[in-house]
Amino acid sequence: MNHDPIERPPFTPPRVVLVRNVADHAPLPRAIAKVLTLDHGRVVVRPTPGASDTATLALDVLTALGKHPHAARNERAQNQAWQYGAAWLIGARISDLIVDRAHLLHPDRLADLVRLAERTGASLWLLWTGHPPAELEHALAALTQRVVEVRELPYLSYCFDPAEDLPADRATDRSAARPLVGRSIAPTPQASPWPALPSADFTTFLAACRRHLPGHAFTRVAGEFYAVAARAESWMLTHRTLIVSGPAFTAHLAALARDHILGPADDANHALIRLRALQAALFLQGVLLRWDPAALGPEPARRLPGTLTGPIAHRLSTMCRTELAAATALSLHLNHGPTYFEALRCADIDPDAATITTPDHIDDHDMLPTNPKHRHPWPVVRARFLADARRELSLGTTLHLPAAAGWLLAAHLAHRRLQGANADDPFFVHPSQPHRSPAAALTEGIRRTCQTLQLATPPWLHTGDCKFGADRGLVHRTQGWLTERCLTAHLLDPTGLPHVEHPSSYQGPEDY
Repeated sequence: MNHDPIERPPFTPPRVVLVRNVADHAPLPRAIAKVLTLDHGRVVVRPTPGASDTATLALDVLTALGKHPHAARNERAQNQAWQYGAAWLIGARISDLIVDRAHLLHPDRLADLVRLAERTGASLWLLWTGHPPAELEHALAALTQRVVEVRELPYLSYCFDPAEDLPADRATDRSAARPLVGRSIAPTPQASPWPALPSADFTTFLAACRRHLPGHAFTRVAGEFYAVAARAESWMLTHRTLIVSGPAFTAHLAALARDHILGPADDANHALIRLRALQAALFLQGVLLRWDPAALGPEPARRLPGTLTGPIAHRLSTMCRTELAAATALSLHLNHGPTYFEALRCADIDPDAATITTPDHIDDHDMLPTNPKHRHPWPVVRARFLADARRELSLGTTLHLPAAAGWLLAAHLAHRRLQGANADDPFFVHPSQPHRSPAAALTEGIRRTCQTLQLATPPWLHTGDCKFGADRGLVHRTQGWLTERCLTAHLLDPTGLPHVEHPSSYQGPEDY
């Protein structure tokens, strides 16, 4: 087994800037507000008044990152608060850690902040009211192994506010500040809503839209329809050889719909347009993608888009434990439980692109047991209903998550690095017993996370005796992305139907 460590940047002593606010200047809160933005790679820590213990300061760091003040306690992570704080700082690409009212901190707590800056590579800014003691600068220099910069309060605005006029004699100050390299964390605004659509099947969908929609609305719908159909047809040309394999083709089709067509849809109507286009393109290639909306209850089109949305990913970022946030995001995206998450390796994760390179094969007998007394992780009867989930996670392709989930992957990857994980080590491990499968612990953790964030418990995580999670405890519920949307693929003819050219461009209703 290869034990090359995950690529880590070379160690450099952290930059420590002591910002003096001798007269406790009133505009200080305004100056801090200008730089308080995680998207720009800066975070402001406001220590709890009167607290001098290291645990409280660690919770203050997590609170500055958007966590609930009691998140670490509720998730039983108080003893690892500093490590999780460092992981979230690295995941968010925080380049500047600003500490307000640093003069109230105990010297040992200042040392804790310096060590945190060392682990994360961030610059440490200490906002000091009054004159700092002479020995403080020497003590910080001894900890950081570099000269501590002592600046006045206006330097804060000069470095971080592009609107400030920079004097000529301080032209190098702004260049000394770290560039704005923060990760986009806030959810992106939704696009303009799509028009209400007729409930016609894919064979007559465009004709029904032409009859019921105004001209400009139909132009938009038809343009999206033909664009998705062309993409699906191009995909079919490269995956036609998989049609005869059946389940493997269905798994690749689920990945296409989940990551590129239905999953990223803006709303239910947008997803319905894309579904009808996908159905039409597959039908012309000899594959019938059947949708059963009656089994989904009222407003079935609302079930078509991806489960992991930008707002949900933003809510997951308020969790303290990185493994729970990342596992919940991955489970919501794939629409199945974490049974096979242990097959993912640290080297497979690319948080910058929010992608995961999945393995090309997963064997049940190679999985770690959930109980050391058991030889195999799952009975054969359970392996049957997990077959689709195993195929979808073992395609050997790139799995694309929403961009907002990249921060969650980056934070947990940083947490595994801080634990000393190598590139070929599992991305998810059991919290206390590495020789056991993390599936059971992750399943329970995902359930608790959904309850904490007031999200409905996903059906694929219901217990075996639930009439919704299984057929009244008699038949296990099949897990899979297409299954959750009542989509099934059927092969009509291995050779396909006669090829029909799609229009290369769509100009307007008169071309229909």
